[in-house]
Amino acid sequence: SVTSVNGDRPSVHTSWRICAGIGGVWGMLALACFVHVPTVGGGTAKGAAPAGGPSSWQIARSQWLRILGTGGSWFFFDVMFYANGLFSTQVLKEVFPSDAKPHDVFVHNFSVTVIPIIGFVVSGAYFWFTRLSVQRLQLAGFVGMGAIYLVLGATIDQLRHNHVLFITVYALSFAVANAGPNSTTFVLPTLVYPEDVRATCHGVSAAMGKIGAALGSAMMAPLLDKYGLRVVFYVCGTMGLLGAGTTLLFVPNDAALAAAQVDERARLVDAAEASPKV
Repeated sequence: SVTSVNGDRPSVHTSWRICAGIGGVWGMLALACFVHVPTVGGGTAKGAAPAGGPSSWQIARSQWLRILGTGGSWFFFDVMFYANGLFSTQVLKEVFPSDAKPHDVFVHNFSVTVIPIIGFVVSGAYFWFTRLSVQRLQLAGFVGMGAIYLVLGATIDQLRHNHVLFITVYALSFAVANAGPNSTTFVLPTLVYPEDVRATCHGVSAAMGKIGAALGSAMMAPLLDKYGLRVVFYVCGTMGLLGAGTTLLFVPNDAALAAAQVDERARLVDAAEASPKV
């Protein structure tokens, strides 16, 4: 329940603090699980660099091409995702009349909120039931988002007269995002980097994504006011294609990496079994 503050009318102060605290519980549980994870392949605890060897940051610099892929794709995704996610209400106002009934406004916003959940179901099933490439899923998601936004930009005048179709296509962009980059940008850095620098490279990639989020949030309103919805969709479509390009060029196929690691382990096992017994 929402409590009052200083005897005034009910406030959300306590509610959001409780919600923030609940969110922190999961992070603490993840940390508790992590400290019990054994180090893979020997070496120093938690993948730290050996004494006298190069630092994690120095090793991460050798991964700059992959960082350009994981961080660059995260950047381009957050530009378009945060631009649309934070300003979806303004986007809908550009299409729907100002005198729309509250029920219609509710249905439109509800659709944009609920339909994208399908994307998380798709990505969850992909991760859980298959061993296919996460990089390919991210690539498909970027291509899909780029295509959807470019189509929206090209047909916005026609879609203004077909509200159901506009809502369906616009909500589909969020579903494709959740099925692809909104899930894979978090996962790929854990799959394509060596253990010694995985946390560092993941952090750098995430930071690049947050820069994109700040840029997308800042540029959406000015672009919408000055150039209109068509240009906004064209910009978002371009971001999608740039994300696809960085994913294709700079992010290795994680499924191929996993297969190579399995082959290397098998080779070492065969070599150990073939060596003379002492």
